[in-house]
Amino acid sequence: MKNKKLNHVITFAMGGILGFILSRKYYVKYCQEIRKKIESNVAVISRLEEWINILHFGKKMEEYLKENGYYSVLIYGMGRLGRILLDELEDSDISVLAAIDRNANNRFEDIRVISPDDIFPQADCIIITPLTGQNEIKKMLSSKIDCHIISLDELFVQL
Repeated sequence: MKNKKLNHVITFAMGGILGFILSRKYYVKYCQEIRKKIESNVAVISRLEEWINILHFGKKMEEYLKENGYYSVLIYGMGRLGRILLDELEDSDISVLAAIDRNANNRFEDIRVISPDDIFPQADCIIITPLTGQNEIKKMLSSKIDCHIISLDELFVQL
């Protein structure tokens, strides 16, 4: 009888210890995911502050694009920054032919969204809006289309 009770106590204790270890593992993973999202949001906010400063000084994306002969563009990435860029170019002389996004099945009323696997319409320039993975995106895009490819970060520096 004592052995049976001891076995139950040991089993209960082992279950508690195992539960603690597993929950800690998932908690750490959850915290890492939250940290990534926070860092991403901080980066977006930083770019938006830069954009506001650029607009405050009367500069526009349209001017830079026209000065460099980019009258037709594709926007890579329809996250927050991609949608804001689309809004800025909406009433300009710049024609946004389409957006390229891995989530092409997400519908945007204002623009045709195509997958990176699709055939791209010929454009003067592609503007990359994601803040991470820009080199890999440029490499992938340059293998699919012959046009100038610039990141939003590079555009901000030029303005």
